[in-house]
Amino acid sequence: MERMVQIVCFGSAWWVRPGADRLDSQRYGRHAAYFNSTGIQIRGKIHTAGPVRGLIRFNATSGLNARRTRDNIGAVFSFTEVEKYRETNRLLALRRMPGGAAVTHFLISLRSFLYGTVSLNTGWHSSDVEVIAVSRYRGQQELLLLLTHESVLRTSLGDWKLVQAKETLPRLMLCDPAENCTGESKEPCDI
Repeated sequence: MERMVQIVCFGSAWWVRPGADRLDSQRYGRHAAYFNSTGIQIRGKIHTAGPVRGLIRFNATSGLNARRTRDNIGAVFSFTEVEKYRETNRLLALRRMPGGAAVTHFLISLRSFLYGTVSLNTGWHSSDVEVIAVSRYRGQQELLLLLTHESVLRTSLGDWKLVQAKETLPRLMLCDPAENCTGESKEPCDI
């Protein structure tokens, strides 16, 4: 089943797999695949080790602007369901959707320096959250998640919900247990 996912924030780690033919002029164009996952950047190096391995794949024909990934923020892509392959979660982007597509999910990167840390051994999220990948390194975390409008995330700072403001991307907002989301709000890709 396809799902319509709005890109709110990508993970920190990107890499490309070029086409197999080294003489092909479209090796890094039409025949390439681009991958995104979590990672912790320290001194210019991305550390991707973590308890949950996963990635998102964009074939060059899926409509991703690979040269300027920021241009994809806010775009809606049709995705497959999350699949498991060799203990790695995989999510495939099928195609970029035209404006006005009905969004069912949101892709977001939860970074501990912005939102606090997650205790992975406890019920830190509502049942509608899908974990794509988790990286941990030297006390820092980054999680790549699929959320819905009803999703709740619990970190060391409190409970967070995705709140949609008019004509802007959704943002995570700190909420109290009574579901009053009047607390701190952060841009998901603030760095």
